[in-house]
Amino acid sequence: MPWQGVSIDLGTMCSVTAGRPGRGGAAVLPDRDGRRGTPSVVAFDAGRALVGAPRPGAIRFVKTAVGDPTWRFRVDGMSLRAEEVTAVLLRTLREDAERALGRPVSEAVLTVPASFDAAARHAVAQAGRIAGLAAHRVVSEPTAAAVAYRRRIGVGRTVLVYALGGGSCDVSVLHRDAAGLAVLATAADRELGAWDWDNALLRLVLDRETRLGPLDGGPGELRLRAAVEDAKLALSAGSAATVLESVTVTRAEFERATAALLARTRRLVDAALGAAGVTAGELDGVLLAGGPTRMPMVRRMLRTALDRRPGTVAEPAEVVALGGALLDRVPVREVASLDLGVLARDATGASRPVVLVRAGTPLPAAGTAVFHPLAEGQRRFVLEVTQGDPPVRQHRAAVGLPAGRPGPIEVSCAYDLDQRPSVRVRHVPSGRSLADVAVVGPAALTDAEVADAADRVRALTSG
Repeated sequence: MPWQGVSIDLGTMCSVTAGRPGRGGAAVLPDRDGRRGTPSVVAFDAGRALVGAPRPGAIRFVKTAVGDPTWRFRVDGMSLRAEEVTAVLLRTLREDAERALGRPVSEAVLTVPASFDAAARHAVAQAGRIAGLAAHRVVSEPTAAAVAYRRRIGVGRTVLVYALGGGSCDVSVLHRDAAGLAVLATAADRELGAWDWDNALLRLVLDRETRLGPLDGGPGELRLRAAVEDAKLALSAGSAATVLESVTVTRAEFERATAALLARTRRLVDAALGAAGVTAGELDGVLLAGGPTRMPMVRRMLRTALDRRPGTVAEPAEVVALGGALLDRVPVREVASLDLGVLARDATGASRPVVLVRAGTPLPAAGTAVFHPLAEGQRRFVLEVTQGDPPVRQHRAAVGLPAGRPGPIEVSCAYDLDQRPSVRVRHVPSGRSLADVAVVGPAALTDAEVADAADRVRALTSG
């Protein structure tokens, strides 16, 4: 029997769900309005959540806030976390998938940008739990896309996946061997996506016709942004487009206005190849993921930079979701997207980062370092686990030390196959374990908080 769950490409601007309707391959599952993608927009009206319908006051880009303990949205006397708003979206997608498949859905592969850290990945998984979906896997988007293209990646071949989404850009280099697909390296920008291209085109339009403003979040801005999005799509097919019958923009003008954005993605291509130790000439293919890769400027840049025509499918916006639904067809091995380590104090008391697992290390991976107490009779120390460069603190806790001369302390950090980090602390002289924790970030919810959040989300989405 094929896997009974679904795959959800939780997009910054649009989300796509795929499943296995029968014994064959994966298929995109339409939402309740028949759309193959649902705008990642959540609004509230009279105590009820409305998903996929842009309107004034609606929440956009909530995906970028998951894992942030300070983010809140207040509605009807409730203070909702980003995970709860995300769960409203996921619950709606789950219900739509159940309607399309004709059966209950309780498990999902959730895809995220490669740049997501421990806090964000765990938060997405918790949002799934709140929505009634157990996270079967939390997988990086370019890795899922490679699975969708698996039939084009023969054993012994190396490919580059260029994934440009609504709010992030990931570039991964992968190699297929007899054991499956292995990520060799990834370069990512969490703050670069289609929204930036939209805003560049919007500025072009407003520079020529100021009366189309202001950008105040009201109905006028929504109408203008929808027209700009339509114009951007039209510029992928034609040489010019007109916005609201007022301003005409040529493709050449649009490409000049966004050249710096495209150059940022080119640097990611170079960085991924450099980290993988692969030259452009050693690539056997270039594969596209994400709706924005339809833009001719993207394909032209990749062809020039890599000396080969990018390969794609009819709808690149759907390949991440489709690949997530087919993870059981080919084993995938990812690399650490971010450095993992701890903060340590030197003899002067200054804090410095110590990286124990480098970004780009094949998973699973672990690293160990030995530290010594700074003072005689020291009874405890503060364990601070970090990710990224520069390091971002993901876990902080006091750890007790044995009485007397505590001696050296061994700290081990590890990533599992899904980039979930953990840390162990051991007292070297006695072999005694002092700490053994999963690193889930500062915003992680307790089981009781997940249950309470599930009740709130259920109430907001009922009816």
